[in-house]
Amino acid sequence: MEIMRTLEVQWTHKTGQTKSCYLCSDTGRDFLELLRDVTPILESDGIRVAVSEKATMGGEENRIFLNGRPLEELLDEAQQGQSYCHSTKWEYIDESRKEVAGPGGQVCQEAPELLFRKAILRALEPGSP
Repeated sequence: MEIMRTLEVQWTHKTGQTKSCYLCSDTGRDFLELLRDVTPILESDGIRVAVSEKATMGGEENRIFLNGRPLEELLDEAQQGQSYCHSTKWEYIDESRKEVAGPGGQVCQEAPELLFRKAILRALEPGSP
């Protein structure tokens, strides 16, 4: 019997907001667009993707959680591994993640798409809370 894993994605945002405040700096896509593209790949590997959304009227920040973990925390962990390339003298340029001003003065996260993909994989690792 095959055990199917799940990637639970929870997005909390202000009412009327249609895009997340997590942006791919190199492709221009927001995180939810990226997630739509990688969902078939994850599902073909036996990983079910469940997305829930909660719109609020008040001051709750625009946040995304993957398997209960804040996306910012997963991005931090993914970024820490960026300079671990020991097989060559190539060094990753550490401009990978930054905070930018978003709509209505929100603080948005911007990073290369690869970093967001690594954050997804980090959320799926065994032992990850």
